[in-house]
Amino acid sequence: MNRCVSRRAAIGELVSIGGCSLAGCSIMSRGSNASPSSASTVTVSPVPSLATTPRPIKDVPSEPDSPPRGVHPASPQGSREVIKGLTFILPQDASIADATDFDNRSVTEVKLRDTRDGVPSLRVRQVASYGRPLVSETYAQEVLLLTERRGNVRRTRESWPKTKEAYVITWDQDVTGSDGREILLSCVGFWLGNGHGGGWTLNGVAPRGQLDGSALWDLVFSVRLP
Repeated sequence: MNRCVSRRAAIGELVSIGGCSLAGCSIMSRGSNASPSSASTVTVSPVPSLATTPRPIKDVPSEPDSPPRGVHPASPQGSREVIKGLTFILPQDASIADATDFDNRSVTEVKLRDTRDGVPSLRVRQVASYGRPLVSETYAQEVLLLTERRGNVRRTRESWPKTKEAYVITWDQDVTGSDGREILLSCVGFWLGNGHGGGWTLNGVAPRGQLDGSALWDLVFSVRLP
């Protein structure tokens, strides 16, 4: 496992949304002052290539109405690494980089051996305070994703060791690389409360259709709270 310090983004900069940060597969500010990198940078694609029709905002309840996924702590092969106070099991040849998001907040990015142009990757941020209940925070995230017409948006409340609050959101998104090519992504966000109004956000991005059961999925759900 390699560790380095970098401000290089995964799929562009993280961006502040509703008091929380979603990964690069989420909405990005078109006015972002993101530093250029050798990797392709992307912006939100204007092409409506997602086949699903977003759920009407008025139909979204504050409490998730989708059944729990039944996620549980994964134990993949790899080495244990503490990131932002959380313990993860990193696969062989994963690399870690300290970075900052759009609001200059500290995040840690994990790239896997097969990461290309920032995909697949995971970003972890520790949050001192969400400023509102975590269920309201994730509700705002779901509404925003639907407003931006992301596909297959699904938010669930889960059970997780050492916390009373754990939420997962998955969605699909299309982005356009600086070279004009369309990139199809599947994304996951995992929100964990610390019982004191704060917690952690984990945000992963993978090629479309390659998220569930992947090494990235196992990495996200290998997390253990202190």
